[in-house]
Amino acid sequence: MLVPPLNYSMVDIGIFRCSRLDAINISFLKSLSLNTILWINEEKPPRAIRHFIEEHDIRIHHMTTSGTVVEEDINVEAQEWMVLKPRIVSEAIEVLLNVDNYNCLVVDTSDVIVGVLRHIQRWNYSAILNEYRVYANKTSYRAEIYLELVRVELVEPLSCPSKTEEDPVLHSESTTAVSPGAPASSIDVLPSSLSRSPQIPSTLLRAAEQRRRQKPSVLPPSAPLLVGLPLTVALPPREKRPSWLVKLLGQNRLIG
Repeated sequence: MLVPPLNYSMVDIGIFRCSRLDAINISFLKSLSLNTILWINEEKPPRAIRHFIEEHDIRIHHMTTSGTVVEEDINVEAQEWMVLKPRIVSEAIEVLLNVDNYNCLVVDTSDVIVGVLRHIQRWNYSAILNEYRVYANKTSYRAEIYLELVRVELVEPLSCPSKTEEDPVLHSESTTAVSPGAPASSIDVLPSSLSRSPQIPSTLLRAAEQRRRQKPSVLPPSAPLLVGLPLTVALPPREKRPSWLVKLLGQNRLIG
């Protein structure tokens, strides 16, 4: 009998999600022809799942949700309120943007990694929040604020030539892109340039501040510092990017 994992769904072509894996899900996992599992949890996968991974030669990226690295130490206070540390999110997104990792299953108890991916796909916040609430076992106010304020900087690998030199369409004022599978209401207008660190709209900042005052125990005063900490994600080589990302970046300037 095929039993899908808890909160399982298809995110995009080659990407799947769930919140938990158990031995009862193994038969279902076999049907996915997985190449990679992105495991975001403090604990290791259950013994039966580890055996399945080894038996089918599946790559596993186990990312723990605690701790910081040296270069992050200066921002430790700002990170304390975050659902996941910037390093974890950046590394996870880099895995999801490389088709060599497909088919990939994201096992994320925080349920925010897919939300960050939706930011890159230009879903608007309402659509991201609605999807998060559908799949989260228990919605988190901190997670919702995180998904509201997080911004992503996509960085070309150094070996790639400048995109602005080979494609004049990147100089256009603005354009509209639709993520595959995105709700119609989530279509967003892409900015004319993604080469600068994104600025958080003042209305969002005021709303976030009002929420913080209403629930001071949830977000510490350091939370607004996230505005100065956009996530930096290194892009894979162009031939290893999913088609939706190629289309998206082909219409807009990259962050260099």
